[in-house]
Amino acid sequence: MQITLDTNALVVDRREVLLPLGRSAAHDLFGAPESFHDPQPAAPYGHRNNRAHVYDRAGFYLIEHHATRNIDSITFVFCPDEIRFGRPQASFDGILRLGGLEIDATTSERDLEASTLSLRRWLAGCWSAAGRIHVAVDTRGARLPSGRRSRKPRVISVSASASADALDGSRRGRL
Repeated sequence: MQITLDTNALVVDRREVLLPLGRSAAHDLFGAPESFHDPQPAAPYGHRNNRAHVYDRAGFYLIEHHATRNIDSITFVFCPDEIRFGRPQASFDGILRLGGLEIDATTSERDLEASTLSLRRWLAGCWSAAGRIHVAVDTRGARLPSGRRSRKPRVISVSASASADALDGSRRGRL
């Protein structure tokens, strides 16, 4: 699978994907997920939590919005052990180009500067850029034998989600 991502477009194998995406369209594009992750504790009666559609072997997951039931984000995981919600069993096995920069499990924070995206660091380890698509990059230093973290953070995941404009009230579903 080849992914090209910037703030204007998400392209999967030369096909542009518009977020939010219907569940059936997502499953047609990516196939059926190997597992689902429903967060705990359960939502109160009459409500739903967001649900992760996990592609364990391919190393990514989709987030289904609790109200619309549309897929409104996709996360490509490079270090599965660092992910808490929707953790796939393997690292992303495709090619991800982020603003012209090819990302893998060895990509460091410093390498992100070579991307054509204007990524902004808003918290330690949290980078983002917004446009038609909101792009988020999480970085973390590798865990050392002492339990501390390395001072050289690397990319652990890259997410693409629908911008706030795409999620206005006109697209809101019903439970």
